[in-house]
Amino acid sequence: MKSGFYNTAGGGIRIAILLATIPALIRILGIDEYGLWVLVSATLGVLGILEGGLTVATTVFASEDLARKDDARLSQTVTASSAAMLLLATLAASLVWCGADLFGQFFPALNESQKTAASDALQISAFVIWLRLLHQVPIGIEQACQRYGLMNLIATNQSALSNFGMVIVAAKGGHIVALMKWQVVVALITFLAHLVLVVALLRDRKLRLRWSSQRIRQICRFSGLTWASTLGTLLFSQFDRLIVGAMMNTSSVGAYAAITQVTAQINALSALPAQPLLPATSETLSGSLTDRSLVVRRTKQAVEFNALLAFALGAWLVLFAPQIVSFILPGTALHDVVPAFQLAAILYAVYSINAVGYFVLLGMRAVGLCTGIVISSGILSLALIGAGCSVLGLPGAIAGNAGYAGTVILTFIAVRRLQIPPLDYIRWLRIPLVWFVASTVFNALVPDWLIPKVILCLVQGGVLLTWFLRAQGIKLTEKMQALPTIRS
Repeated sequence: MKSGFYNTAGGGIRIAILLATIPALIRILGIDEYGLWVLVSATLGVLGILEGGLTVATTVFASEDLARKDDARLSQTVTASSAAMLLLATLAASLVWCGADLFGQFFPALNESQKTAASDALQISAFVIWLRLLHQVPIGIEQACQRYGLMNLIATNQSALSNFGMVIVAAKGGHIVALMKWQVVVALITFLAHLVLVVALLRDRKLRLRWSSQRIRQICRFSGLTWASTLGTLLFSQFDRLIVGAMMNTSSVGAYAAITQVTAQINALSALPAQPLLPATSETLSGSLTDRSLVVRRTKQAVEFNALLAFALGAWLVLFAPQIVSFILPGTALHDVVPAFQLAAILYAVYSINAVGYFVLLGMRAVGLCTGIVISSGILSLALIGAGCSVLGLPGAIAGNAGYAGTVILTFIAVRRLQIPPLDYIRWLRIPLVWFVASTVFNALVPDWLIPKVILCLVQGGVLLTWFLRAQGIKLTEKMQALPTIRS
């Protein structure tokens, strides 16, 4: 539970930073320049697929090694993962550097100056992708050590440096090339911070470079399957913007990206409480944790926390969509964009309950199953986004995101493999689901009543918080009494 709270608190701060940055950049850069930045960033994000699933593989194998207190095998895991990641990071950086000039050919709506700026920014981004990939192995080790507090501290500082720094650079007249140069600085600082933390965490371990062909094969086999699962997620979260960019102008890309960036934070935040299930499930698999009731209790906590955040955030974004859209996309026609934003909020809230199943199945090494569901859902979503974009424009592109809801089946499969009755799972998430449906219906009936919406939001927050605390057996009065008394 504590790791989930660390993740959620850090994620919440990073989301607040992102939500403050998006409208600021749109106002300073303009929607066209912001749309161009989105295309360049999405290209960089897609190339992050060359991470190869090594982060998850490092977490799973290092968790087992730490649980067994086997320093020799841990040395093999760290050596194999680091060597493989160095190779993949160098390959990714080389591809970005050499292919930057081809960028403009895929986006005919860009003018020559936009193509030149994008090409220059992409060449600089080669250093960003190299550093970002290299620090994925330290992140995997931090997760295996379950040091989510420190890991989130680094990630939050990275987010603040990256986003606020971009606003300052843009305010001083910098455009996408200058923004990308700043990302190089942030990536270098972040990499060094993760490296220092991992050295501190493993200082008592007798680690050294230890090459094992068998360990290499095990990690490569596992990470290869995980990579395919990551591919499905990246196809859905990054390649969609490239599809929209190839079919529409940069203003439309900017609007689509702003909507999905905001609503995607539902998943980004609600998945964080479930993330610690990955090393915890790996410990169970290694045989170091045999208490099934503890595994079920952890799963129940993650399901309820995940559902609370997903459905509460989704409901609030639906209720206050007009105010949010006017803030992040000033000057747009609200009657066109608000319904698209509300639809995106509903879709992202529904598919976000896949998080528990995803991390549990990866911890169980059911990577092939995870991969098949995630990648097929990602491809379906891209096909629907392309079709919707060509027929209905922006609303159609948003509606295409429904294809990714197929990943919800991951949680039902994971619950079944944990031998948890399906009715128990449904009971765990029914309260936030009912409130989510009620809020959506209320918004449809009284779309322009702001004060009733605020009242509903406050009531909903109080009810859900009370439900969650009772479900977890947390009593605030006892927590308050446990606090140290301050004496004068």
